[in-house]
Amino acid sequence: MRVEEKMVRHGSMLFFATALGGVGFYFFRFFATRRLGVEGYGTLASLLAIVALTAFTSTFTTAIVARFSAQFHAAGERGKLRRLSTLVLMVSGAVALLGCLLALVASRRLALFLHGSAAAPVLLTIVLAALSVVLAILRGMLQGTQQFASFSLSQIVEGLGKAALASAALVLGFGIAGAVGGQVAAAVVAVAYTCLVIRRRFSAAPENLGLDLRRILARSAGIASTFFALAMLIEIDLILSKHYLAPHAAGIYSVAVLPGRAVATIMQFLPTLLLPSAAAHAEAGERGHPSLLPIMGFAGGVSLLILLVFYFFPRDIVLLIAGPHYMPAASLVFLAGIAASMFALSSIAVSYRAGFDRFEFAVPLIAVAIGEIIAITRFHQTPREIVFVLVGANAAALAVTLFRINDRGPQPVAIETPL
Repeated sequence: MRVEEKMVRHGSMLFFATALGGVGFYFFRFFATRRLGVEGYGTLASLLAIVALTAFTSTFTTAIVARFSAQFHAAGERGKLRRLSTLVLMVSGAVALLGCLLALVASRRLALFLHGSAAAPVLLTIVLAALSVVLAILRGMLQGTQQFASFSLSQIVEGLGKAALASAALVLGFGIAGAVGGQVAAAVVAVAYTCLVIRRRFSAAPENLGLDLRRILARSAGIASTFFALAMLIEIDLILSKHYLAPHAAGIYSVAVLPGRAVATIMQFLPTLLLPSAAAHAEAGERGHPSLLPIMGFAGGVSLLILLVFYFFPRDIVLLIAGPHYMPAASLVFLAGIAASMFALSSIAVSYRAGFDRFEFAVPLIAVAIGEIIAITRFHQTPREIVFVLVGANAAALAVTLFRINDRGPQPVAIETPL
């Protein structure tokens, strides 16, 4: 099968999985906005933003694992894949345990920061965030070895499970704690399924990885910093809006950015698809990947069409997803959609550059993320002020990630250390 045909097939699977997740996303929010009211939904949105921030930040672990597993997969080193999968499972277990301990220690303080959040939902939120990190680590093995059918099914189990169980909890009257608890249960099922797949897929006799320790540290630092900066760009505004805005205004803001967030979430299948393929091209000594421009063009075209819908029908969109009580959000849907579209394009560029180990843009991107936080702390009197900050920050991030994207950086010195 040709590379182009393989990417189309894998892309179709990933798109189907993310599209189903998007449907579940809207299905759950449809119930949440109506069952909880404006202020209650603002609280829930801020809690789920913490999870989303953690989940997106933790995609750097997906990228790191995917980058090394792609390297071993391309070389046919099954023993090293088995060794890496064992390490991945051990680290995942440690993260899950640490998350539970952190939930017990930090939930009350976080509840105070979020003004009005009860301790129980916050505790469950921290557990859910830890499980999102676990899933990110585990899925890196599937992504790097291009096991996209299993990767997609893991996403579907998580996405639809969260939507179904959380919505059922709201309908049954269990409130915010029930909604978050339902998502925790779905995440546990997704973790169990993904662990089972990894144990079955990588069963060869283990071998030492023999990796370049300096390269591991450099690559991990580069991937971690850039993905953390991306996560801040798309999620920190929801958390800060809950802290700075009045409860009603925070609820309005949460709905205003919701359509754009859904678009950015669905677009994530593109960087997921591109990273392991870019890594394979890098291992072959190639300078770039021919699919970058078509993928960026596709994402840009789809974003443009969606933005036209946001521009002409914002009131209908808000009415559909949240109801008449959130109508002030309609005036911000288009602007928030612009920010989310630029974020989606930045994500593709970052994953592409991660595949080629090119992180010279990391410091400017981190500076943009820090600038966004500082700007929101100064300009937060209304939801519109925060949205304008969001647009400016994501425009700057897109410029930073695209600048000289195909320049070849210096190659790291090999110092092999068995692992």
